[in-house]
Amino acid sequence: MQDAGSPSLTTAEPVKARLMLGAAALVLTLSSPAFAQVVTPPAPPAPTAPGPDGLGPDDLYIEGDTVTDDRENKLLVAKGNVTARYRGRTLRAQEITYATETGLITARGQAQIINPDGSVQYADEVHLDEDLKAGVATGFATRMPDNSKLAAAAAVRRSEDVNELHRAIFTPCEICTPSGKPKQPSWSIQADEVIQDRQRQVVYYKNAVIKLKGVPVFYSPVFWHPDPTAERKSGLLVPKAWISDQRGVSVELPYLWVISPYQDLVISPQISAKVNPFLNLDWRKRFYSGQMQVRGGYTYEKNFGDEPNGVDLNGNGVPGEDSVKFGDESSRSYILAQGKFDISPEWKWGFAGERASDKTIFDRYDIGDIYENRGLFYADSRMLTSQLYAVRQDQRSYFQVAALSFQSLIIGQNDALFPTVAPLIQGRWEPKPDVLGGRLRFAGSGVALFRDEDAGGLELVPGQSGFRPRQADPNRPGVDSMRVTAEGDWRRNFTTSGGLRLAPFVDVRGDLYKLSDVTQTTDFNTNPPTFIEIGDDTVTRGTGTLGLDASYPLIKRAGTMSIVIEPMAQLAVSPDTDLNPHIPIEDSSSLEFDETNLLDPNKFPGFDLYEGGVRLNAGARATVDWSGGKYARAFVGRSFRAEEEPAFPVNTGLRETGSDWVVAGETVPIDGIRAWTRMRITDSGQFRRAEAAINWSLKRTRGYARYILNDPDLGAPLPAVQRTEDLVAGGELFVTERWGAIFDVNYDLKAESIRQSQAGIVYKDDCLRAEVVYERNETISGLPRDAVFFRLNLATLGDAGYRSYDGR
Repeated sequence: MQDAGSPSLTTAEPVKARLMLGAAALVLTLSSPAFAQVVTPPAPPAPTAPGPDGLGPDDLYIEGDTVTDDRENKLLVAKGNVTARYRGRTLRAQEITYATETGLITARGQAQIINPDGSVQYADEVHLDEDLKAGVATGFATRMPDNSKLAAAAAVRRSEDVNELHRAIFTPCEICTPSGKPKQPSWSIQADEVIQDRQRQVVYYKNAVIKLKGVPVFYSPVFWHPDPTAERKSGLLVPKAWISDQRGVSVELPYLWVISPYQDLVISPQISAKVNPFLNLDWRKRFYSGQMQVRGGYTYEKNFGDEPNGVDLNGNGVPGEDSVKFGDESSRSYILAQGKFDISPEWKWGFAGERASDKTIFDRYDIGDIYENRGLFYADSRMLTSQLYAVRQDQRSYFQVAALSFQSLIIGQNDALFPTVAPLIQGRWEPKPDVLGGRLRFAGSGVALFRDEDAGGLELVPGQSGFRPRQADPNRPGVDSMRVTAEGDWRRNFTTSGGLRLAPFVDVRGDLYKLSDVTQTTDFNTNPPTFIEIGDDTVTRGTGTLGLDASYPLIKRAGTMSIVIEPMAQLAVSPDTDLNPHIPIEDSSSLEFDETNLLDPNKFPGFDLYEGGVRLNAGARATVDWSGGKYARAFVGRSFRAEEEPAFPVNTGLRETGSDWVVAGETVPIDGIRAWTRMRITDSGQFRRAEAAINWSLKRTRGYARYILNDPDLGAPLPAVQRTEDLVAGGELFVTERWGAIFDVNYDLKAESIRQSQAGIVYKDDCLRAEVVYERNETISGLPRDAVFFRLNLATLGDAGYRSYDGR
């Protein structure tokens, strides 16, 4: 053992040493070897700051119970709880031998190498170069930063980035119980040889066997997957499997191709026993100013399934020019594309392209994630929306211009019923200074709609006594319309010393319509009705509203609980509605009266209709808040008017002098449970609409349940809108910590039939989730489907699941 007074060590290269007090230790500064050439002496290097451990870039620190300098053999030997540090790496072992001439290091007895990235490598014995980067080990194991493990009988560390392992096993799962006892990992890969290439971020296997709970389930002579430290890497994603009566056994094998750091492509062929393959592609790319995604699929196949009369339910859903005979092979495809880009901090533009060759292609081939928001305008269920748009927005103004077209995936619905919208323009602007102490805002909009066929909708009854629903009529031409609207509104808020809130407001609006191919009903008693062609027409109109909002919140605290009761009312006065029979009712036909628009001066969502007359909207809100985020909220209200408003269809509950009651409530009584309800009730106590729902997420169960009743015409003999009553529920329940059941059901209470259902079993642990699910789907008329599919998610191998590629 060297003492404090010993001279400096002497090796083939200059090395200096010092002893730390309290333990035998050496700090070695290694210099680079000299080369036999004449060079101009460089300037002295700038001093390098020590690292976090206090060592310089060339300092080697060795500490142990004993440190022996064997000068004869040019060895430095440290024994007993030895620690060595060099360039951010730490080596621990029971014995470390350092060859001062060659720089080689040998560690024996529970050797550990801790790398700068946090990964740890273990070995019974390890031989390393002077940088602790390359070497050979026996009884090798490594734990990566994400807790994945690699173990082998022997390992060769070619470089800092490449490990070569023999008779190896890889698993991301826990291999020990909480008490420290060894256990079988949920899944693992064993191989004769494994190469971990951290630079390429890939792990390669030779003669690989994948095991689930120790049982071999897959063999491949060559196999690879991304290194667990890789954010994303080319390779196979989790496959998907189905067994259905239509396609037989189907397997989808997604492959992720990372083209560049900013671009990737998922190639996902679906192979089925009964039908031709279906190829899905999903391409994504990020640009400096935005991003783009294009999904598409193609097959050449005949129709399959239980189509009525052997006819493809495509186009209009009836035999004819738009239908394909059952059994005829043809190209079938889809595209779902989107892009969003920034022009400047204020300006943005984007697009969405959505089209399918068949109304049922997504259902036949189990293609998921269809009805997503891909642009400025949201998609409806079973509706594809293509759009091109530009938006400018700052703190005081907003402007947008867009063009849209639609394709319906509802069987029997004609796409010609939907307009082409080009352009759609909307904008608003608020002057910065207040005007008369309040906020002034100007708004404008314009739209042009083009239709090939009559779409039906709301129709004005002769005598302007109001509107009634009307079915589409192929004998009528589609009405083309262009509208320009200008609007200005002013509002100011006051709060009295007693807490009463008052907000007077004024709104003024003008519309200009240019109409083509207008027809007018002349006789409702004939079948079909007779029409008079009007041709082109120009309509101008104006309206305004003067009103006052008032509310009086009352607050009381009781310990940790707070109670707020807030009565509120709105008085609004407008000219009587100008009902012009030539204006087609486009954007106001889907009015839904509830608590969210009770206090709106104009409850119509669009521009083609507006609310007139004198009305009083009144309601009350009560809120109780407890500690810990628990609460209960309730709202009740209705609208009163001086005279009936013929602009409202009867089934909206707003036409009479006293409207339907709107009631809503929501509560979180305990952590993990949220319930809410929403209702519209007539004076006689009948429900026009009712919704009730509950969501829960507890220790061993999570799920949801919904009850929905819609009866706007209250069971009339020939209702314009049919009564619907549905119960929807789904979730999972774990009977044990690992095993559970999943379910999903959509039950039609009116027809007393199940539209769609799923039931299955699930197993999960720390790094695996497997599901076997049976599905029955009757939501698509004429296409009942029974299927069994298997979902498997393995940690680190692409947590892709069944219907998405989020794991890429």
